[in-house]
Amino acid sequence: NQLYLCGTRTIEVWQLTGASDFPFQPLVNSQIERGLIAPNAIVAEDNTIAFIGDDKVVYRLDGYRPARMSTGAIERAILAVSDASLAACEGFAYTSGGQKFICFRFPDELTIQFNLGTGLWNYAETYGHADWRLIGSAGGYTRNFMTDTGLVALDEGLNTDEGGTMIRKAVSAPGDANGRLMTVDRVFLDAEAGRAAMGETSNVMMRFAPDGETWGNNRVRSLGLTGEYRARATWRGVGCGTRPTVEISTSDDFRFVVASVICDVEVGAD
Repeated sequence: NQLYLCGTRTIEVWQLTGASDFPFQPLVNSQIERGLIAPNAIVAEDNTIAFIGDDKVVYRLDGYRPARMSTGAIERAILAVSDASLAACEGFAYTSGGQKFICFRFPDELTIQFNLGTGLWNYAETYGHADWRLIGSAGGYTRNFMTDTGLVALDEGLNTDEGGTMIRKAVSAPGDANGRLMTVDRVFLDAEAGRAAMGETSNVMMRFAPDGETWGNNRVRSLGLTGEYRARATWRGVGCGTRPTVEISTSDDFRFVVASVICDVEVGAD
């Protein structure tokens, strides 16, 4: 029974009163001193409202108070988006595998997601594109029905994107030891193993960045053939740096569920 009127600098909340001249009236002391970055950059889910503010920060309403949702990394990604894509941003929510996601898509440049269950952000993109090419709110990405196959739906049983490549990737936070050199001796990946299709192998890749930015080459390991449930991916002699960062990814068509990633690290002297 409330109406949220969203502007570029403020959000006003109006209450349903049933008055004869106009059924809504402004709610006293409820004006939110933060506007929207774009008309569609707002979504309601899980009994709250999330939006991207005019300062390019993602907020979640706590009552009538905007609480910051985004991290520094997410905010830097939004700051890098062009003005045209910012203006076309659209927010929407969906549920997949029991997990609820709030999603903001900047056409052709960026798609960010927030998992309401874990409280973690992630990026999503269609292979070969900078954004996730999906339909959200009205006015979003429109298919060319002359050349494309039509509408599609999320399917927990598939590991491909419309029959094409789907890359699943996780990047660690950079290690920190107050500027001291850190040596990563080994990386262990604990994940479901032996899930590849018959006659195929399930490969995962690891990359290492000593400074959190400069990535080395992919090093491939197997999670086993069909039925090899004890397989464990291990990388040795990974590298050293002052901000060591590890990336795990796969582009193969198999069920990829990660339990943990463990690193053996030695810290050098001051």
